[in-house]
Amino acid sequence: MKNAPGGVALAACVLFTMMALSGIGSMQPASAATGGIAYGFTAPVPPDQAKLNASHVGWVRQGLDWSSIETSPGVYDFRTLDRAVAQENAAGVQITVPLQDAPGFRKTQVCNGVSLFPGPSEMSTFASVLASRYNGQNGHGYVQSYEIGNEEWDGYWGGSWDNTAACRTANWYGPVLKAGYQAIKASSPNALVGMYGLWWQNSNHIVSYMTWLYQNGYGRFMDFANFHYYSGGDPSVSTPDVPSYTGEWQMIHGVMAAHGDGGKPIWCTEVGWAVNSNGQPGPLVNPAQQSQYLQQILDSSRTSGVVQAVFIYTLMDNYDGMNIWPPSGPLPAYNMLVSYIGRYPGGAIAGRRAAAAAAPKPAPAASTAPSAAVPPSPSARAIIHRRSWISGQTAATAQPLARSSSQSTLLGFVAGVLVMLPFLLAAVWRFGGRRRRQATAPTRAAQPLTMRVLCLVDGVVKPPDRWLWSYLPALAQADTVDFLSFMPSDRYQSWGKVFSYYPSYFRIAQRALAQAATTDYDAIIAWESKFGFPLACLRRLSRTPRSKLVVLAFSYKGIARYVKPLAQLVMPAIDHCTVTASGEVPYYATLLHLPAGKVSFTPLGGYDVGELEGGTTIGGTPYAFAAGRSERDYRTLVDAFSGLSGRLVINARPFNLKGVSRPPNVEFNDFMPRRDFIAAMVGAQFVIVPLVDTPHAAGVGHLIYAMAAGKAIVATRTVGTVDYVEEGVTGLLVPPGDVAAMRRSVERLLNDPALATSMGREARRRYETRYTMKAFAERTYAVLSEIVSSS
Repeated sequence: MKNAPGGVALAACVLFTMMALSGIGSMQPASAATGGIAYGFTAPVPPDQAKLNASHVGWVRQGLDWSSIETSPGVYDFRTLDRAVAQENAAGVQITVPLQDAPGFRKTQVCNGVSLFPGPSEMSTFASVLASRYNGQNGHGYVQSYEIGNEEWDGYWGGSWDNTAACRTANWYGPVLKAGYQAIKASSPNALVGMYGLWWQNSNHIVSYMTWLYQNGYGRFMDFANFHYYSGGDPSVSTPDVPSYTGEWQMIHGVMAAHGDGGKPIWCTEVGWAVNSNGQPGPLVNPAQQSQYLQQILDSSRTSGVVQAVFIYTLMDNYDGMNIWPPSGPLPAYNMLVSYIGRYPGGAIAGRRAAAAAAPKPAPAASTAPSAAVPPSPSARAIIHRRSWISGQTAATAQPLARSSSQSTLLGFVAGVLVMLPFLLAAVWRFGGRRRRQATAPTRAAQPLTMRVLCLVDGVVKPPDRWLWSYLPALAQADTVDFLSFMPSDRYQSWGKVFSYYPSYFRIAQRALAQAATTDYDAIIAWESKFGFPLACLRRLSRTPRSKLVVLAFSYKGIARYVKPLAQLVMPAIDHCTVTASGEVPYYATLLHLPAGKVSFTPLGGYDVGELEGGTTIGGTPYAFAAGRSERDYRTLVDAFSGLSGRLVINARPFNLKGVSRPPNVEFNDFMPRRDFIAAMVGAQFVIVPLVDTPHAAGVGHLIYAMAAGKAIVATRTVGTVDYVEEGVTGLLVPPGDVAAMRRSVERLLNDPALATSMGREARRRYETRYTMKAFAERTYAVLSEIVSSS
């Protein structure tokens, strides 16, 4: 190692690989790249941050009612909004806040005998309070944008059009827009201020409303025009009264241009379609149409030269009809959005982001009490016409599974550095001197339809076994496939693993690097990150021939939030990652800053139980069976089973069960040999896979074994389970950490054996058609072939 960059790379690889393997794992996501329109969500306050980060959007719209903040005259409860602002500032996500739905005591404008709107004075006071608090100077964080009002300004219905039309005109709004704009600019000069989102999709209304504002001098009191679009159908279709999406922004822009303001941008701060009637009266579309229509919106906006930002309604943790990522998993519209942003990255809002970024950082913690001595108001539900969201959501239920302590993690990290250092130094010494020779190493001519592959896998692969190639058609048998395989002992938790378990993977990585230096492989396949990360580190330290490195069933677990430079150093040495859950694609793309197409969803497959017969069965009374160690939540499961008439057998490591009290009807077994494990699963009434709530896949292998065994499944609803278990068809899904829900699901199958049998039969059918080793091998081979052919 003769130069500084090599030393830096060595240190970085030591740190990063130990963090990745020992569970010091995730990083803060990056904000959206520049170029194109700005993308955002109108979402609950505060939003589901994991979903928001995974989506790559750069903005979020936080609509907390004015009446939920000013609970009585001059008394403000900022706790919910403080929490949201601090959360988004920390995540690098920009915020727009509509000043919406004033409390009754601030509605001084009366139409048809009804107090409908705040007046200029009321808006000025409230806007000043908010902008002063969130101007980045007072320890409460920074809000980049405000909207003066929301749909209440043209959403009133008076029972008939005669009683309605006069209350939807712009004369009620213009002076209020001016007052709010001036108040915000006085307290937070760099913040954007826009008009409210025009809701009523009526061509005459849109043109007359915007014309009145400009003719009466109010057009200059907004940094952007604004509208909402809810057509309920194809956004490209217009009628004489209802414009298409493109038609609406063109109408708004036409009025602005006619008054010399054509350079001002337009935002669409709400757009969406309902796929079910939860919270949405209709009309309904199917998920494919929802995705298609949303893409039309994005295409129209991106190519408009006028529409600067689009906020999608919505992203939340429930089954609202317009939610594009419900608890069951992302809908096609969400996947389309992530792909679209990958192709057309989000653009900066000109002249404002730099100012926002320069603002002082928010205080570490949000306010914990109202600004005056009044009881805190409950979380408010804001009903906005047909759409609703719940404000002030609390954090997810605490994960009950015991984790290793911070002391243990630190000891593991230090010990890991000491243990791994000799292997890394040896790799640098061994391969560093080869660089000049490798620069002129001959390359093998490309052979059509054949590959030379090195596989790093668990277990021992001996001829005639060829792992995935044993399940592939004859064409693939012409491939040359070599294996480096072993099965290390994994009986320790946290830092105890570093003395034997982790070094094994570095030894395999060294052998792989040496073998690749003398053999011209088209690709190296590493099974999971435990093989992939060490090899990626060593590849970054040497210049061996660049075979494609593909990591199958990739995962990146842990709590390392501050190692972005190290991840960027290692990940370029990995050419492609496949993941076993669809929700991991956007998650890892954001977490590790991966370019579009570098990570793909390849559903896992598994061996049929008939291939692993001969194990020792569990005797006695009928039982439910649970097993596994990664991300398991046995505490919730055991608490749910306590007092039931059924019997539960758990097969797990002692550290998984530490601190879990065992009731009489629950049995704890240490890890079984695989054949005994399969026999235990085959003999069970049904299988349970209890998990903590994680953003990465866990328990998928056990789900597939259960399906192969023809067993109904009770599983925690997580990113990893929703792709494999269909609620009510092959099993039952329960929320993370919910003892009562787990108990209900277990009791349901205990009390209805016919239902368990029916679900098990369908689970077996799904296994046979989707999740066999043959199906998995073919999916994987298709990915590998595409990667190799593109080189």
